Amino acid sequence: MRGLFKRKGSDVWQGRFRVPEDIWRERGRILEVDPKGMGKSQEFASSTGYRDRDDAAVEYRRMLNEWEGRIVSWRSLLEDGPQDLTHRQRVALAAERAKTLLTANEDEPFNAPPPPPIQTTLAPRQEVERLFALMSPDDLKRLGGDLTDYLAARGPTRRKLAFRLLEDHPVFASIMALDLTAGLEAAHGEDVDAALTAHGLHITKESRRLLALAMEELKGAAYRGLEARMGGDYSPVKELEVAPKFEASPSPAALRGPDPRFTFAAIVKTETIRRASGRDAKPFPAATIKKYSRRGEEFVEWRRTQGLHKAAAEDSNTVTRQEVEKWRAAMLAQKDEPLSNRTINDKVACIRTIIKWGLRHYRDSGFHPSGNPLEGIEKLGFVETPSDLRTYRLEEAAKVLMAARRETESRRRWLSWICAYTGLRIEEAGQLTVEDFFTVQGRWFFRVSTSGRRSLKTASSERRIPVHSSLIKEGLLEFVTQRKTGRLFTSRRVQPLMSEWIRSEVKITRPELSPNHGWRHFFEDLCGLANMPDAAREYMTGRASGKSREMYGRSELMLPGLAEAMDRVPDILELASRKH
Repeated sequence: MRGLFKRKGSDVWQGRFRVPEDIWRERGRILEVDPKGMGKSQEFASSTGYRDRDDAAVEYRRMLNEWEGRIVSWRSLLEDGPQDLTHRQRVALAAERAKTLLTANEDEPFNAPPPPPIQTTLAPRQEVERLFALMSPDDLKRLGGDLTDYLAARGPTRRKLAFRLLEDHPVFASIMALDLTAGLEAAHGEDVDAALTAHGLHITKESRRLLALAMEELKGAAYRGLEARMGGDYSPVKELEVAPKFEASPSPAALRGPDPRFTFAAIVKTETIRRASGRDAKPFPAATIKKYSRRGEEFVEWRRTQGLHKAAAEDSNTVTRQEVEKWRAAMLAQKDEPLSNRTINDKVACIRTIIKWGLRHYRDSGFHPSGNPLEGIEKLGFVETPSDLRTYRLEEAAKVLMAARRETESRRRWLSWICAYTGLRIEEAGQLTVEDFFTVQGRWFFRVSTSGRRSLKTASSERRIPVHSSLIKEGLLEFVTQRKTGRLFTSRRVQPLMSEWIRSEVKITRPELSPNHGWRHFFEDLCGLANMPDAAREYMTGRASGKSREMYGRSELMLPGLAEAMDRVPDILELASRKH
């Protein structure tokens, strides 16, 4: 459950959140370690604080990223249990909070909040006498000296000496009957929670107690620094300056590595297998597999530049919206080989689709339990190239067809001619077979279908098209009959080959032209010139646009009428010669 809404009577946008089912079932275990982390409802709303929807959407995305991090943290807790912190880690976390305290108050140190008190409780008199009797004369003398120093001290120094007494004299700690855990928790529990939340940590009770003790010591240093600043001394606080930065220990899950099923490549492979399964399956075209595989590899390569090792970069289960937006920003800033906004949108869309496939297969295995983090990500705007610029000009079309006549390689010889007189997509033309061609009442047609495990763009792409008289005069039917059976073009490399040939060999380099897709626009222009009915044109080009096209090609009785519409289309070379 995601999205924005307003409560009745309120102008402030609320964001929806939901605890994944597998985590909600283990709510009790989580609350034992993180009692404040989860509410009483599996589905809940939280205010964005904004009345403007655009501002609220930005804040909601930030809240979702934070929520995703918490879910990952909970899942790690359920899988691996709470972790123990090392002494170095405790010092680092405590120093972070102490530095925050110092920075927030050093401009006006007199306004700093006082150190939180730690309550103590004395043991019964008889117990005190018994414990003192256990101490040696030397220990008693040393304790007396330390107590004298403690009583003479004031402020943060006295507080520091109090904890030194407890550390150096265990018997004294017993005499005081000091409940350190409760006292430290009351004094520093909020800081402990803030430090753990900032790093997505869940720790053992003993680590929490020791972290609270470290908070007492390092925050004490911060208070001594504030005391010095009251006297005008703004020199660095040594204890905080030398404290290490926090470095998380690798979790058991991280040491095991990501689930191999969740890599970009594995998900593309799994979805490819699914699409090809079953008797009437519609498998992915090779170009589609290549495209999504390449997009995944590009994103993995970028993630490695951000410091992730290979296995982590390949794990699609860790993708966040914020990360993809950062990748998109990097592509926009690319100077050496600038990318169009359309291309950048396509790259992002491919990553979103791969995650969608992963959710289809592995939602119950912990794959993005809150849903696709890239769902609804806004596309970049771009200026659409006008159709008249993408299509062939008449002289360009004639030049390509004349060049194709001189070719002996079958794809270069025939694909441009077929597309020019049918409006077929280049991939559709490239997968035609001998068996697709048939006659009705002495007129030749061919089928565009998914039979033989071929792929089409949409259901409306299945159709039967008359063979134009110019193709017959050019010798297409002789080429088809010579093939006898199977595919007309054995090589599956169609789209890049034709684009390269038209650009480099035919020398049509106009950048706005789409060398392959331009034939569809050109054929539609020919149909318009010939006053072909819209329904016939839409049917032959495989465009779904309403009920009117249903009369065409649905039975053999209608095919002659479709052929009559095709006969209106003029010969391209004759048209070009008349123009000149």
